[in-house]
Amino acid sequence: MHDDDLDVDSVLTHQNDDLTGGFILLDNELIHDRTLSSLALGLAAHILSLPAGTPCDAESLAERFPEDGGVATIAAALDELKARGVLPL
Repeated sequence: MHDDDLDVDSVLTHQNDDLTGGFILLDNELIHDRTLSSLALGLAAHILSLPAGTPCDAESLAERFPEDGGVATIAAALDELKARGVLPL
């Protein structure tokens, strides 16, 4: 799959269906999107798994994932997600 082959509408669609409890669904096109870094993809999966109302700002995520380079690095990954329209942040 090439970047030109991505169906933007399907990448931006997210369903948080409860299969039998404790699951989220991620679109394969999101996972295979070569424009997103591995950090941004990991953060997207983590954020989508959180209950509504859980803080998911750069500071909170940097505290949760201290090994990922701090607030500036997390903020840059969140900016990737915002720019791509993956998460409504």
